Amino acid sequence: MKFTHNQPTKIHFGVDEFEKLGELAGQYGKRCLLVMQTDNPTFEKLANNTQEQLKKQGFTVQIFDQVRPNPTEMDILKGIQLAHEFNPDCIAAIGGGSVIDSAKVIAYYAIDGNADWQAFYDSNYKFKSQPSFKSNVVPLITIPTTAGTGSNVTQAAVISDMNNKKTTVFRQEFFAKETIIDPKLTLSLPASLTASTGFDAFCHLAESYYNGQFSPLCEQMALTGLKIIGEVLPKLMSENKIEYREQMALADLYAGICLSNGGGNAPHFYGEIISSRAYKVNHGCSLAITFPHFAKIAYNERMKTIIDCVKPSGFANENGEDAYEIMIQFLASIKLPTSLKDYSLDAEALENIRHDYENQTRFEMNEREQRLIASILN
Repeated sequence: MKFTHNQPTKIHFGVDEFEKLGELAGQYGKRCLLVMQTDNPTFEKLANNTQEQLKKQGFTVQIFDQVRPNPTEMDILKGIQLAHEFNPDCIAAIGGGSVIDSAKVIAYYAIDGNADWQAFYDSNYKFKSQPSFKSNVVPLITIPTTAGTGSNVTQAAVISDMNNKKTTVFRQEFFAKETIIDPKLTLSLPASLTASTGFDAFCHLAESYYNGQFSPLCEQMALTGLKIIGEVLPKLMSENKIEYREQMALADLYAGICLSNGGGNAPHFYGEIISSRAYKVNHGCSLAITFPHFAKIAYNERMKTIIDCVKPSGFANENGEDAYEIMIQFLASIKLPTSLKDYSLDAEALENIRHDYENQTRFEMNEREQRLIASILN
């Protein structure tokens, strides 16, 4: 048996681990750029408390809070320019996937002070084939406030261009030096975002497991994570217990590690098209639309194993139709819509999604792909 397992990020997991931020950041120096959102009272309080604590420990702190969901090149460029002027010893990203993805690119270009986006995309390497490009990258510490994106332990960042086209960029340098996973930071997450980010983690585990490209270490992580989410996520819809948050944080950690070693598949690709064309559909919600159809159309033994992790007792799981119905029931238990029709999208958005699907080049447009696209759009 031979395998390679890639996880260079040092992981600090547990309740109250967030208090170690100053200690970890201090390894790199005393100038820290915080990348986070402050657009609601919870995040504003977290930002103020974090700055206060770091300053008490002798840090000079600057905050970049102009991060939006589905960050664009222009959003990130503002952060790059601020970071270049501030000259931080490290960057701490506190938030969800959009915040952490933005911080990865900011850390990558902070010393340069600018980004050549065309060259950045042109030199993008496919999953698992990324060499190291740069040595002058600012050390990054990631602190997720959701249990779903997995970005805190991956080498990927999703960026939108000026036309809202999403591109997933892979760089070895995007791996954070350290990640702090403190389940307490997810306690304030509303049920709707708990569900959508939690299902994102489910899809990271499911798609990477389905691909069958990673090590036995990830095989076990994937199956364990899927079972945790299948059991715990529905409970969190009505019981906001720290032990459930802790289990979901662990499943999300497994999901990020599995994704960074095994890659995603069609649900993420087609979901990103939906969320880039329809602003009211967030990333996790887009996956609730695409994944059940993938489970039906791409059903095989590995998919059967995935579906068994969320299958209620007494339900059959023998074919794609069974898998589809089980996923629809699971998504109903976490109150996520499963159809484009549920969002009352306008004709232009629907046409743009259809156009992007029919003209995609990520997957060969064979019979299975045509069936999958037709099923999602139906």
